[in-house]
Amino acid sequence: MRGSSHLAIGLITGVAIAGLVPGISFSLPGIALAGFSSLAPDLDHPESRLSKRLGFTQNYVRWAFAAGALALVAYAYFQLRLGAEQRLYYTAALAFGLIGV
Repeated sequence: MRGSSHLAIGLITGVAIAGLVPGISFSLPGIALAGFSSLAPDLDHPESRLSKRLGFTQNYVRWAFAAGALALVAYAYFQLRLGAEQRLYYTAALAFGLIGV
């Protein structure tokens, strides 16, 4: 899919969620966030629309995900008790780490 297809699907999804889900109000920032998020999965591809716009920040985004993974692991290890919540944080940290790689 092209970047314009990703963006269109993200914006339509944002409008649909705002209109159909009770308790979620229609807001322009929310729809803009949905549009941005629809382009975010392609950040690792150098030819993606968002990567071209961000330019030099592509490596910073990868380092930010890696740093986020380390922060989640540290928080889970030092602040949470053994159990389901700690495992959830470790799983999220693994996902962030894989995105950063």
